[in-house]
Amino acid sequence: MLSLLKIDEVVVTAVPGYGLHDISKYTKGQQVVYIKHVFVSKIHSLVKPNITAEEIDFLRRLDQAHQHCYFLVYVKSKTTGRYDSAFFMDDIEAIKGLEVVEVEPRLKNLDTVSQVIRNVLL
Repeated sequence: MLSLLKIDEVVVTAVPGYGLHDISKYTKGQQVVYIKHVFVSKIHSLVKPNITAEEIDFLRRLDQAHQHCYFLVYVKSKTTGRYDSAFFMDDIEAIKGLEVVEVEPRLKNLDTVSQVIRNVLL
């Protein structure tokens, strides 16, 4: 695994190969969580990330090991043109999809998202 970043004792490493895309492993001490990064230009009536068969197998292996993979969905701002807000989905929600009414209250700025990763998920 390629080490990407270390902030506040959180180490981020890329999960390579096996048909996995944009999945990172976040570690803080003994705590570990996996996050798949997804980018959407706009929110439609149903937000459902594209998930490969290999990624579903990876999610199953994590479940068997009592570990979690969350989907962090970045949303492009109409005003700035940047991905400056995001929301989390668990693996089941990502497979089934979320309605827009469930997504809107979850949208947070990226500072808040990083705090959630450091203080809640880990």
